[in-house]
Amino acid sequence: MQPHSEMSAASAWLALAEDLAPEEEELQSLEDLRNSLVALRQLSSFGGDGLGLWRGGLSAVSLPRLRAAELRLRSRVTEGLTRVRHGGGGAGDLGVDWPTDDEIRPPWSADVPSRVAAALEASARTACALEGESGETEEVDALCRIDCHPGRCNAELCWHCWHLAECGQRPQEVAEVLRMARALSAHGTPQRRAELAEQRWGYLPALAEATEQAVRRAQCDALRVLVLGGVGIAAVVAARAGAHVVVWEPNLTVACIVRQIAKDYGLEDRVRVVEQLSGAALDAEASSAQLVILEGLEP
Repeated sequence: MQPHSEMSAASAWLALAEDLAPEEEELQSLEDLRNSLVALRQLSSFGGDGLGLWRGGLSAVSLPRLRAAELRLRSRVTEGLTRVRHGGGGAGDLGVDWPTDDEIRPPWSADVPSRVAAALEASARTACALEGESGETEEVDALCRIDCHPGRCNAELCWHCWHLAECGQRPQEVAEVLRMARALSAHGTPQRRAELAEQRWGYLPALAEATEQAVRRAQCDALRVLVLGGVGIAAVVAARAGAHVVVWEPNLTVACIVRQIAKDYGLEDRVRVVEQLSGAALDAEASSAQLVILEGLEP
């Protein structure tokens, strides 16, 4: 039997999260914001309060209801923190430690990949008014769709949906976040690849051996190989074994490194590195290749 205190805490948490109805007047007070932030931290504390909430009754709550309550709580905390920050306030005004990005970021769940795929598919079918770089319109729309949930959107707590209804387009801020994320990813990829190569050093010799065996088994004078990502290991081994290789590496810095590695081995006439490859061009390269190798080190 669960302790009475745990059951009371779980009921109080759910009541607080579900009571965050939209209000026409001024947004919550600092005290309301503090209470919401504490509740969010309780849910995230898997080894402490979070486990107590789970044992106290949240385990019996349906997942859609629990997820909707959590989304409403995160939405209100994020909006409240934004108002405090833009008003020149900080942790001293809150009376508690200012939350980290991980604390207010929606958690990872097993359905995220399928939700991303569904959002991209839906966005590709729907024209969005936001103007931007090629392909950016659909990607921004997909990012907004992924973050949407009926329990929050129908309660007028979803900024993305409100902006689309009021302004006829998705928020420009989302496009700016997407561009910044791409820039940070491009800058950090080389170091991340190096770290992964060091951590999984045994993987690279195994990849090289498997690549060489596959090329030699093919017994084809004009073997075409498509390598997806990586650091050039498979490309060099396949080219030295006589294959013609195309490496698809979207990161410009890593692509330059792979080109230089091929040149250092005197294989620049057998190794071609491309940064942009998608749609019909990707289909053409994949269909013309007798061997496709996935070298990317990322999980």
